[in-house]
Amino acid sequence: MSATRQPHHFLWRYTFGLFSPTPTTLLSPGADVFMAGGASLILFVLLTVLIPKEADVALWGFALYYVSFLVNSPHFAASYQLLYHDAGKDFFSFKKNPRFSAKLWWAGCIVPLLMIGYFFTALQTGSMAMMTYSIHVMYFLVGWHYIKQIFGCVIVLSAQKKVFFHRYERWIILSALYSLWLVKFFAANLGNALAKFFGIPYAALNFPPELIIPLVYFFVISALGMLLMFVWRHKIGKPLPPLSAVCAIISIYVWLTPVSRHAYFEMIIPFFHSLQYLLFVVAYKRNQSIIETKEIVKEQTGVATNMTMITTLGTILFLLIPVLLIVGSISYGGDEYFETMMTFTFGMIIAVSATLWSRTIAIVIGICAVLIAMQFIAKKSPMWHFAQFIVHMLLIGALILSVIPTMFDILSKNNLLPSAFIYNSQLFGTGLYLFIFSVFINIHHYFIDNVLWRRDNPNVREFLFAHPH
Repeated sequence: MSATRQPHHFLWRYTFGLFSPTPTTLLSPGADVFMAGGASLILFVLLTVLIPKEADVALWGFALYYVSFLVNSPHFAASYQLLYHDAGKDFFSFKKNPRFSAKLWWAGCIVPLLMIGYFFTALQTGSMAMMTYSIHVMYFLVGWHYIKQIFGCVIVLSAQKKVFFHRYERWIILSALYSLWLVKFFAANLGNALAKFFGIPYAALNFPPELIIPLVYFFVISALGMLLMFVWRHKIGKPLPPLSAVCAIISIYVWLTPVSRHAYFEMIIPFFHSLQYLLFVVAYKRNQSIIETKEIVKEQTGVATNMTMITTLGTILFLLIPVLLIVGSISYGGDEYFETMMTFTFGMIIAVSATLWSRTIAIVIGICAVLIAMQFIAKKSPMWHFAQFIVHMLLIGALILSVIPTMFDILSKNNLLPSAFIYNSQLFGTGLYLFIFSVFINIHHYFIDNVLWRRDNPNVREFLFAHPH
């Protein structure tokens, strides 16, 4: 009997160990690898093997877009919570940390005011050119943001394992990553092909093909330089980055290298970028929740382990959603299946955006009641403290990227806004506020993260690397 149970017992212990927190990981060995890039590599291999690059993307594209939306919106919301709530007190700490305070004012006040002025001017003048310029700025900064996040992953995940890089080694890694970003950006803007973003048309920047050749050489040389640097470290006995950091590096090459592009995979890259971002956010907030309720933790056992297991299971569930949607679409009727699933999933958002004001008010009152109740419970339990952040993140994400802009579009269409905020739907289409909110948040997110995830942020120093087990 014991002989037959032993393999199952070993498998359980191994799985539990893989997703249990350790002092040398952010969440756990399995979660770090999984969220830092491992999951995206697995999916890329499966898509490459099973689905031809030339296959029709219309069906899966619809599913993958909304799957990305489920994680992408909360990841934006998390950055706003960390900036205006967690770092709110540091806006006025000029004597204690003047450099950090100045950065907060720049990212938290000056940049958004400048962007609001820009979009308001574009709205008033009916300037389609200003709208299209903002798209190019967004894509430029989003690519830069992806690269900087990967570099942060490599440095932080390596540091957790006591693997450190000399200054020149950091520059070699950065050179390889920046060259990849430049090749991707220039390759995407060869010629003047037309595309649309939330109904706003824009053309590629028509870069001359000659420019891409030296960039490709720089890309190949810098990538080889990074590889040789790691080989040299191994040869002289220096430790190599952990598997989680290696997955992060490989994943960005799969995400951005033009020759590896797969239409299905390209649509879900924002999902994996957001998942990678949430690795750091979840580790930070989990540690903060436990530390700020430390008197309660003294009377509880396994709090950190339990929270990590719950977080990991939630992550796996998010990754199962696209698989279930795809299998369901194949088995139960394609587009109609998707339509039913999306209507069910976003039913509350649709209800809030509709003109049924009594239902809207009832939903708002219900949400407020839940938030108030959680506010009191969160003070007594690290689990509820963490859950409160997650609920806020989901709600804020839905509001700023769906509910509020959709309501503005509806009100503008029905001439229920002040005249200064009503746009010409014949020129801009019917989703201009969805466009503005999306571009605004993507650009602002770059500036927010450029301030938050720095050494001079006392909150990151206190909570990200804590291990309150």
